[in-house]
Amino acid sequence: MNSYFDTAYRSATERKFFEKFVDQSKSGNSNKVIEIVREIPELHNWTIKESYRPKCDKEAEKFLIQSAQTVKHDEKIFQLTKAVFAANINNSTVFLDALMDRIRCFFAAEYFKKCLMDCQHMSSVLNEKIFPNLNERDHQILKMECLSYKIRCLKILGDTEKAKILAREGIREAKHFFQSLEQQGGEQISDEKKLEKLSPFLGVLNEKYSHSRTSDAQNDDQIAIPRVLGKQNEKLQSCSDAVALQYDQTRGRHLVATRNIKTGSVLLVDEPFAWSTDEAMLEKNCLHCHKSLKSTETVKIPCRNCQTVNYCSEECRIESWEKYHRWECTVFDYFYSMKEIQSSRLLLAYRATVMLATRNMDIEKDDKLSGDLKKYHLDNDINKKRLEVGLNKEYDPMDYSTVYSLETNSKDIDPKVNLMHALHSILLAKCFRYVSTKILPKIEIDDDEEHILASATLRHLQAINSNAYEIVENVLDKGTKVWEPKTVGGAIYATVSLTNHSCYPNVVRHSYPRGKVVVRAIRFIPKGTEILDCYGPHFLRDIKSERHNYLFKKYNFNCNCEACSKNLSLPLSDLLYKCKKCVQICEKLKNSCTKCATRVDRAKTSKIVTESVRHRLIAIQNMLDGNHMAALPILLHHAELLDKTISDYSMEAVRTQQALIQCFNSVGCTSK
Repeated sequence: MNSYFDTAYRSATERKFFEKFVDQSKSGNSNKVIEIVREIPELHNWTIKESYRPKCDKEAEKFLIQSAQTVKHDEKIFQLTKAVFAANINNSTVFLDALMDRIRCFFAAEYFKKCLMDCQHMSSVLNEKIFPNLNERDHQILKMECLSYKIRCLKILGDTEKAKILAREGIREAKHFFQSLEQQGGEQISDEKKLEKLSPFLGVLNEKYSHSRTSDAQNDDQIAIPRVLGKQNEKLQSCSDAVALQYDQTRGRHLVATRNIKTGSVLLVDEPFAWSTDEAMLEKNCLHCHKSLKSTETVKIPCRNCQTVNYCSEECRIESWEKYHRWECTVFDYFYSMKEIQSSRLLLAYRATVMLATRNMDIEKDDKLSGDLKKYHLDNDINKKRLEVGLNKEYDPMDYSTVYSLETNSKDIDPKVNLMHALHSILLAKCFRYVSTKILPKIEIDDDEEHILASATLRHLQAINSNAYEIVENVLDKGTKVWEPKTVGGAIYATVSLTNHSCYPNVVRHSYPRGKVVVRAIRFIPKGTEILDCYGPHFLRDIKSERHNYLFKKYNFNCNCEACSKNLSLPLSDLLYKCKKCVQICEKLKNSCTKCATRVDRAKTSKIVTESVRHRLIAIQNMLDGNHMAALPILLHHAELLDKTISDYSMEAVRTQQALIQCFNSVGCTSK
């Protein structure tokens, strides 16, 4: 496909055609752009076919043999995991053999949480009864063995009560098994054999005391999503009522504080409309919730159709398949084969189109794609009204109207880049059309609908260029004890996208499970002040000229934030005190405020700040010891004192903000 793509691109950049394309590109009309690009003759040679890594039982059997020849537990688990992923779950018992061996190996290696999760996976699979070659006897044996490992893991991990409940269930299962064998074939089972089968269950019931490793092993890895400050905003579903949406010609739509906001306050908890995973992270993170799979408390669950993607649970696998993966699985390689575009952005744009085209669809009954597809990508009146979303009606980030309302800067995109986007969009529309023939029995997508699909995808690619955000996990550097952000994928956050940029932001974003993002105030935000995020360049690490070049090239605006207008750069000034009455910065060596004449007691203020700085240093030591939650309240108290007493543009204020960011890094998505 890359050769076809390159040929089409060369043809499109020939002078006569490209001049015509440039005119349409500058119009900003995605429909017209797709219309002209589809005239390229080479596109007629584009034929979509399956492009993914399917299941292969022969591969799985090879990995099973290799695991049997391996002594070390971790190497054996590695081979068994490859076997689990390669085996075709629907047609053979190789998958069950590999999964059961992995359960045994996890237990032998004392990875009890992993073993427990695999037992839950096995139970779920066996309950589906999807193995035609598995007889009832073998099915029951697997079920009881799985249950015995599950009970032992629960007992070791400290959940004795649940272990006893399952032990009673195991005894009932075993008795039923003995009776069915005797009834079906007249097979008599000795008391010794019966006792052998029952012993794992009887052992738990007869044990009076639990010798556990941990008191609450099931829930210690759950991450709580924080709630927004105050009440939920009546119009902005993801926001606190401490912010409001406003509009002006210069700043466009933007968020403003409706009251004074303290440092650390949660202002926004947003859900992604669509999300994707970078190619390098497909093996390391769950495709659906992006949970790290490197943890000792997670296992890798395969897709039922391909060997490429990983999940952390059956729940994530099922949700992913229902929402989007069924539409991409058999063409998955296309999304990462185009190296001209940033990793996973094609997949992100495609998923946004899938979410739109299949919205509220019953794939077994419906005979047409979602009406919203044509509503938003054929009706010009919709485009004229897009900026009204959130101002005159409710702003729901899961409603496509909010995604459609995002700025694309399409008129200002380099025509060659726009041409590349258009070609990618046509390719993805063809992918959707191909996949739909396998999934939608009652729908036949024609050329006109393919055109609309391509137009929608082009708009998504353009919006992603200006409005996509990284999904991040924070990785602890064991040497420096610093949590460093690592990009896992990308997402479209319709509400977060309402925030404008500052090179010295007053909020910070953190990723949470299932793609959610939490936005907190990182310094005091007075009433009426705009909520400002950072799009990348920050005055602490980038000089002004570099920041301006980056922002203009990527987002097409000249930054005039406070860091740029005040020419902030390191090192910042010494402590400049604020007047208690009017909060004006007091000039050095002056004993009274030049604005309101209130007396400034510099000695007293200096003593208070010095003592608070001492507490900040204690908090930093807590962080170095790995106790970020003990440090957080100390830092928030220190930040509140600084907000009242010294200038925002001081090194002490910046140090405190950076320490707070580290504390918040430790409670979001992490990977150690």
